[in-house]
Amino acid sequence: MLSLILQGVDVLRYFAQNRETEGWRETAASWLTTAVVVAVVWALVMLFVKLTLRKKEALIKDRAWSRPKTWWFIIAGLLPVLLIAGGIYYFSLDFPYVVGWQGLINGVLFSWLLYVCLMVAGHLISSWRRDIY
Repeated sequence: MLSLILQGVDVLRYFAQNRETEGWRETAASWLTTAVVVAVVWALVMLFVKLTLRKKEALIKDRAWSRPKTWWFIIAGLLPVLLIAGGIYYFSLDFPYVVGWQGLINGVLFSWLLYVCLMVAGHLISSWRRDIY
């Protein structure tokens, strides 16, 4: 389903460098799906980590994080997103050949953007919204 939608918009061209290979659309869609899954899973992990860190802090005033601490926490999650996506790219058989370096960079940037949006949304819909603004 996602593949059919993406083919209509032709977004997949940004995620594949070698478009002369047969089946490049499926590989690009798989890389895009990988980027989405990595961003969503890591955002959930980071929100869970923040929840457990906040519960461990005894004083109520210490439970409210400062804005810089919250943003540094979100920024710290960018490195694992890069490492996980890069690891998946490296250990795949098709990604290095079809996706290439350009697709790797575009996929990681897309993962980062989605991760940051999910983290900000997670803060805004929870009681942590005071930590972000």
